[in-house]
Amino acid sequence: MLRTTASLLALLPLLLWGCSPSPPAVGELTVSPAEIRLDYPAHVAVQWQWRMDLEAVPRPMVFVHLRNAAGDLVKTFDHPFPERWQAGDTARYDLPLTQSMLAPPLEAGSYELVAGLFVPAGKRFPLAGGDGRETVIARVEVPAPGATFPTFHFEGPWSPVEAGADRQILAKRWLRREATLEVRGVERAGSLELLVELPTAAQGLTFLGEEREQTVRVSSTCGSEAWLRGAGVHRLSLAVPEDCRFTLTPNYTLLLPEDPEPRSVGLLEVSWGE
Repeated sequence: MLRTTASLLALLPLLLWGCSPSPPAVGELTVSPAEIRLDYPAHVAVQWQWRMDLEAVPRPMVFVHLRNAAGDLVKTFDHPFPERWQAGDTARYDLPLTQSMLAPPLEAGSYELVAGLFVPAGKRFPLAGGDGRETVIARVEVPAPGATFPTFHFEGPWSPVEAGADRQILAKRWLRREATLEVRGVERAGSLELLVELPTAAQGLTFLGEEREQTVRVSSTCGSEAWLRGAGVHRLSLAVPEDCRFTLTPNYTLLLPEDPEPRSVGLLEVSWGE
């Protein structure tokens, strides 16, 4: 398995970030694998390992951008740095790269995956080997669709697929009430990978039972079951040993001014993992 290591250049003390021409060192990033195949509609786990040498800084964001051969940004996988740290600490986590079946497939070809750190005000931390703003951490090969994958079938009160607001979420679909998602054509065991949003709302929220926390029960015909609790975005991996029907049951509905019908769960990504 190939591995890529990028050492973060040095940062000046916090109060001098804005005026430093060459910031002092913050640590080291290791990413594995460095050669990735991203099929449609599938996801691939990439392992990230950070060793941070700087004490007490605001929690940064990690930006992860997929660029095509022309340098165009086609997809982002940005996320908050997942841990607080002290100097010398190491943080490890998996970051899934996904082609969601809700969106059209990416054009077949070779891509670069670039990454870096920034704080909400927009300050980026330069990475060694990069151009001062970002550095290449992996190569991504996107084959033309055609590999054998299960198919996904929506039944019940789902809204039409709508375009996403940015390159992070390319498309989404709303569940209005209880509905199902069926996986067909499973040739070998895998997992249904979902990115699900339970929206935050101060008004228009109606609970369907006595509980006053937003929940979604995910049950299935193949033994998988999960519960989602609380507003926010949740990543869910459900074992699929064979053809399987999943039922999503929210305990609430949400009525928004722009939609005459109530909605509940936002489905942001659907993909297959092995």
